[in-house]
Amino acid sequence: MEDSTLVRPDFSEALDLTPWKPGWHHVRVEEATAFKGKEKGTPMLKWKFLAIKGAEVGKATVRNTPLAGEGAGFTQRVLEAINIDPKKAASQGLNLRTCAGKELLIRTEIELYEGEPRTKITAFAKIGTPVGEAQTITKSDVGKLPATA
Repeated sequence: MEDSTLVRPDFSEALDLTPWKPGWHHVRVEEATAFKGKEKGTPMLKWKFLAIKGAEVGKATVRNTPLAGEGAGFTQRVLEAINIDPKKAASQGLNLRTCAGKELLIRTEIELYEGEPRTKITAFAKIGTPVGEAQTITKSDVGKLPATA
């Protein structure tokens, strides 16, 4: 009989949850997976992003975005940033495998969650977005995108 008080954790796939520096980061979509929200059953996507340039290279972060309802605009912004037509995705469906490997910019801030600091993704943009067009992402992004993103 095996001792049930002895466990062997496997941390080989654990994310480094150290908060990222606030600002814009060049990332790649590592994975997009569908799931249903716990409270209302809202269809959602879990995006896993990996920093591929800049100070956070090699670190991953995640963001959940709704596929329906008021918050679906976040999913729309991600799709636009990775050059996938949101209207076409809505009418014809979205193959999540086509999202993997796509590059984009994300803007991060630090928020407190249950008393601990963590990375919060607040905006998405296409690679190469000129600073002047940042206002189409969110008003607070104007002038904060790197000029040569």
